[in-house]
Amino acid sequence: MRSLHRGLTIALLAAACTASPRPHDVVIIVLDTTRADRLGVYGHTRPVSRNLDAFAETAVVYDRAWSVASWTLPSHASLLTGQYPTAHGARITPDTDATSNGDNPAHLREEAITLAEILQERGYRTGAFAGAGWLAPEFGLLQGYEVRDAVNNRTIPAEQISNRAIRWLESIPADEPVHLLINYFDAHFPHDPPPPYDRYARSKPNVTIPELGDILGGKPPSPAQLAKMLDLYDGEIEYVDHHLGRLFDALRRTGRFDDAMIVVIADHGELFGEHGNSGHGAWLWEELVRIPLIVHYPGGRDAGQRSEAVVSTVDVLQWVAAELSLPLPPDVHGLPVGERTLALAQEFPNGLFLKLGGEQMQRDLTAGIEWPWKLIESSKGDQMLYRLDADPGEESALAPSEASARIQEAVNAIQTQIEIPDPRGSRTMSPEAREHLRELGYIE
Repeated sequence: MRSLHRGLTIALLAAACTASPRPHDVVIIVLDTTRADRLGVYGHTRPVSRNLDAFAETAVVYDRAWSVASWTLPSHASLLTGQYPTAHGARITPDTDATSNGDNPAHLREEAITLAEILQERGYRTGAFAGAGWLAPEFGLLQGYEVRDAVNNRTIPAEQISNRAIRWLESIPADEPVHLLINYFDAHFPHDPPPPYDRYARSKPNVTIPELGDILGGKPPSPAQLAKMLDLYDGEIEYVDHHLGRLFDALRRTGRFDDAMIVVIADHGELFGEHGNSGHGAWLWEELVRIPLIVHYPGGRDAGQRSEAVVSTVDVLQWVAAELSLPLPPDVHGLPVGERTLALAQEFPNGLFLKLGGEQMQRDLTAGIEWPWKLIESSKGDQMLYRLDADPGEESALAPSEASARIQEAVNAIQTQIEIPDPRGSRTMSPEAREHLRELGYIE
């Protein structure tokens, strides 16, 4: 009955759309593991994002955007469904394997309706090209994509991702609308940019980068190691930016740039020693959940503007639906620009961090951002309040106040309205997928 209800919902959404000329193309570009503060458009001084910075001149830059989570699977699922992690199900729970990487990994529930499914029913050609293994079909994120170029036993560099996406774009007749999803994974650990994009790190030839397991196991990198890690990270971003520019050129060449809705967003960021930690997936610090979000609206509407509205990953689906005059599926949590007063982020215990970090990692975390205030709460009862305009690095927690009580009440109100789905059956992970996740450091 669930699959029948879901099918009827998608059909009704499609039927509600009136006939019209070819609708706007929809392009979603995810810069995996990319911090906003390492991009020129957000103030970084190194010239690592020239193409993205130029793109921003044709788009709206959102300065106060937050992800719902600090790792790939739940943040992508929220982007594609407009739901918080507790609703879409792509998160670690007691009903999935402890590491979410075994025979029953965390995955998007089949009842969830994705952007691709909505657009496919309206006649869109849908293609997904991902360097990240977490977008492999077994994790459920690619529901509705006719092309699913994502496999969990590989890591595809930006050059190949752009090549594949461009070939697909060029194969689609000009009168057919497209929805393209791209995930550039290069900024994810381990950082090894190809020449010449490794030039920032060449001045430190004798500095050895530590292993991920050592970092997560409580052996913090030295200042010299952290500096080189950031050099390599910047190189990866510049490498991605080069091939992102090629994609933009292809969209223009095929006549699909000017009238398209193009969203460039990160799923989460990365820690490089801040707060005594490195990596991502277990915390909700600003370096992890404050993300770049740049939107080119059809016709270049509002090009070059910057918005200080509080926005969230879950809002993107709502924005696309509004732009295309599409009815929204039920249980979408996104809001129009300017209507959101609080951004919500959630984090749940990760098996890898539980093993390496011990009992202190056995907690859920929730962050509520009501600019300029941010409250981080632990399921163990701890609270940390920050004022981000005065303390953007979250270095000094403030005493509980009226602001913390107000944010806590708002967070509780949102969470009580989220319908948590029933757990469902297992999915089997291939040996190849398991080996790839082992290489990335997620499992042993």
